Amino acid sequence: MSEHFVIVAGFLDTKEKEKYAVEIFDKLSEIDKITTCYVTHHKKIPDKILDAANYVIYNSYNPIMNWDIYDDHSKKFQSVLSINNLLSSLELHYAQPYHGFAQLISMCDGIALGINKGYHTFSFMNYDVVDFCLQQLPQHIIEIKKNNTDTIFYPYYIENIKKIVGSTEFFTFNSKFAKAIYIYSKYSEFKKIEDPGLENFVSIVCKLHGIKTLFVENSHSKNGTLGKVNFGIDYVIHDYFYPIVKIKYKDKIYDMLVIPFKHEDGHYICYQKLESDDGFIDNLNFFVNSLEIEEKTVVKITKPCEIKILHHKKEVFNFKLHDDRHFGWTK
Repeated sequence: MSEHFVIVAGFLDTKEKEKYAVEIFDKLSEIDKITTCYVTHHKKIPDKILDAANYVIYNSYNPIMNWDIYDDHSKKFQSVLSINNLLSSLELHYAQPYHGFAQLISMCDGIALGINKGYHTFSFMNYDVVDFCLQQLPQHIIEIKKNNTDTIFYPYYIENIKKIVGSTEFFTFNSKFAKAIYIYSKYSEFKKIEDPGLENFVSIVCKLHGIKTLFVENSHSKNGTLGKVNFGIDYVIHDYFYPIVKIKYKDKIYDMLVIPFKHEDGHYICYQKLESDDGFIDNLNFFVNSLEIEEKTVVKITKPCEIKILHHKKEVFNFKLHDDRHFGWTK
């Protein structure tokens, strides 16, 4: 008989993501006495997951904060960006597209089904978690059954607020936490919590509801990361814009800040290459409406505006800025 309910959330809009999700269910099938539930906002569900999961939930509502939901609360999920020697008296603020509320909805959809089916202990994981999570799951189940804690988390450090919270990529919990978190699947309740960033949001909810938390060592990752895919890489597939552009070259990934922003009398754009372990990317050409601009140069633009990046004369990025939600702002 199954003793534990495992919720797997995914938005499988690429072949790579499908591959990771199928692998997760293959590995979950080897663990005894669990019931699996796949929850998604993406209508394409691989047949292998339909065959492997005990339950599948599809919810078409997939609200991306700072795009589908764009208000004063969503804009709290933002970055304060700067370009060296540029606009030294101003801060550049960018409200980033964020999937945290959509992920919470998926979590709560799974929780609702699990509670209705009579389960008292749960685990939640993203479709792309590393093998370490699957290996640790049986021990999580043993520990949560002891009733000494309400949640089991791996520590995750949030740099901008200097705080250690629980990673929401993979964690285990009981029905006390499940019932406490569920009410926040309504946006009217969600925005009552000051921080919309999901990790700190969950930490605050635990404190408000007297949820006991056990932190366990993450021997996989020093920075707390437990997933393989970062949200934002596939923004070109969608309509929203993400200010960190990733360029792949010789199996390495280089980052750039590309910042469209509004200031007083109009719209502007600038960019800066970011240093990686392999240094800065070279042989790069950045075009705005076919006009090449230099790094750290501010250019005034009008909408719509096409951004194009060439690397070694090969196009590696193309996006058309056409909506004010694509732009940050100055303070």
